[in-house]
Amino acid sequence: MDPREYEIAELGPKVREVEDLDELEEMLELEEGGPNREDVKTLLVSRIEKVEAEEKEGPQEIDPSELTVAELGNVVRKIDAVDELEVLLEEEKKGQDRKTAKRLIESQLESVQGSEDGEETERLPPEEKHPDLDHPTADKQYVKALEGGSYRDMWVYCETQQGQLIDATKEMLGKARELMDEYNDSYGETERVVAVVIGDSVEGLAEETIAYGADVAIYTEDPRLERFYHKPYTEVFCEMARAGSGSEWDDSRGDADWKTIEGEVYDEPRYVLFPATNNGRDLSAQVQAELDSGLASDCSGLYIEETVISNPAKTGGAGDKKEFERVLHMKRPDFSGFEYSTILCLDAPGREFHPQGASVIPGSFDLPEPCLLYTSLSG
Repeated sequence: MDPREYEIAELGPKVREVEDLDELEEMLELEEGGPNREDVKTLLVSRIEKVEAEEKEGPQEIDPSELTVAELGNVVRKIDAVDELEVLLEEEKKGQDRKTAKRLIESQLESVQGSEDGEETERLPPEEKHPDLDHPTADKQYVKALEGGSYRDMWVYCETQQGQLIDATKEMLGKARELMDEYNDSYGETERVVAVVIGDSVEGLAEETIAYGADVAIYTEDPRLERFYHKPYTEVFCEMARAGSGSEWDDSRGDADWKTIEGEVYDEPRYVLFPATNNGRDLSAQVQAELDSGLASDCSGLYIEETVISNPAKTGGAGDKKEFERVLHMKRPDFSGFEYSTILCLDAPGREFHPQGASVIPGSFDLPEPCLLYTSLSG
């Protein structure tokens, strides 16, 4: 791979996949003999040092008595060999015999082994599984996720400032348009980009979102929503997200024709995007918690495709593999700034996680040119 052909944002994820030390050193030489960019050289040197350290480490014996419970947890999480975990558990019992440490090892052991009799393990809510612990979310209104729900569309929260759509909103609408066009072509669907606008006197802004890529614009306007407050904005967004589903959590006060696709009113959005601004970060966390789903924050790349997972927590059994379709892959920079992680929000056995949500760093995508072909508007 020639680093001179890539920008730093594109190069980070690719470099992380390179395990060959010679190839990394060759890439560094090419960069030094070419553009000689400091950030790229730092990225490559960091990766070289990491690969060198991994090669030197090799297999090590683990003495649990030398580790804190937190350190032991980090070590145990990476072990997928039953015999190693059993030895580690025996060492802990002979040594400090810490209750929390043993629980960590036993939990990982159960995940690796799976159910010996092949029967599905009964899944209990946290309040029943661990009655000795405090459960501050036990009375949370929407703590139970949907099962067998229907999900459609990509929703985009459209933030405004001083009566205008901010640029990050327009960027997300353009990217959402691109993603859903590809999605519909790939899966033969007719799902849409839905713009969500909340505030005072925002009907005109809702119309404007359609010019930037939305198929449908839904809005709630009220003088009391002139300024952003996370509690009412969260309630309004979630009420619209559940509108018309008829579920026990549907608090809408009317029909939701705008949520109807092929005669069916879906339960919740399939995907949601928020700008990673101060208000957007706040709202995205509140909304996704209320909808009982997950959130990838501060993303700079998005794409939709299938993925194969072998994690027992997602497949239901050790050694099993499962393909998940229509997964929103959400790329975000790690804390170093030189490497990237791809976050996935996947269903688990007996529990669905929708919408798949992300907040997007402003400037991550191109600012689209407006197109004045309006489609649909709903207030």
